Amino acid sequence: MDRDLGSSRKEPTGRAGDSEIVRYDPLLRQLRLNLLFGVAVAVLAVGGLLLLDVSGLRHLILSDQSPALALAMLLCGFVFTFGGGVIGTAMMQLEDAD
Repeated sequence: MDRDLGSSRKEPTGRAGDSEIVRYDPLLRQLRLNLLFGVAVAVLAVGGLLLLDVSGLRHLILSDQSPALALAMLLCGFVFTFGGGVIGTAMMQLEDAD
């Protein structure tokens, strides 16, 4: 049982549960940042639709029995669409490491 108890920094082992890999991997960091950008665009798009009341959408959602559920479903669809679009665009713009 040879352990180095003096070292406080852990090296990533490559297992799926290691938070060090997620924190320091530049590709995952870039994808996470682009996903957040896509979520922001989706929130702005849903907010714009509700603010402008396009085709009576705001009235339709607010007059529902559970407006939070309707709004969450609309927002999830936009987040999947815009988040995936932004991540896909970012991945296609990556350059080869060769």
